[in-house]
Amino acid sequence: MLTGEELDSLKIGDLVEVDPIFPALSNENVVMRTAERPGSIGDTVVFVVTYFGITIGRWEATKNAGGVSWKFG
Repeated sequence: MLTGEELDSLKIGDLVEVDPIFPALSNENVVMRTAERPGSIGDTVVFVVTYFGITIGRWEATKNAGGVSWKFG
């Protein structure tokens, strides 16, 4: 979804739109708002994720040697 360089450039409050979750049903993009960048883990960004204006959870992206890993929850 995002590259390590894109993660580095994000600031708290930035919005990122990504592809729809269910493209067969709707073209509505998922919106991720940068919520936090935990100080102890500099390469991690936490997003509050909404779909059709409804919060569906928090997703966490962490930069690592292989790219970016995601934790959905």
